[in-house]
Amino acid sequence: MMNCPEVARKLTKNCSSEGQLLKILAHAKKSYAWRDEWPTLQVDIQTEGAASISRNQLSTTSA
Repeated sequence: MMNCPEVARKLTKNCSSEGQLLKILAHAKKSYAWRDEWPTLQVDIQTEGAASISRNQLSTTSA
């Protein structure tokens, strides 16, 4: 069984835009859709991706 939050964090750690997040989701779907954990991983990727985008936007505006 895969650790979905950890995988999602690794996939999205440098995500900086919605477009990039959509590309990550599309690639992850090709790689993981056959797994039973895909629905959970998909939600985790969206959640972690949104958090990563926020972090990157904060670091860009505060720099």
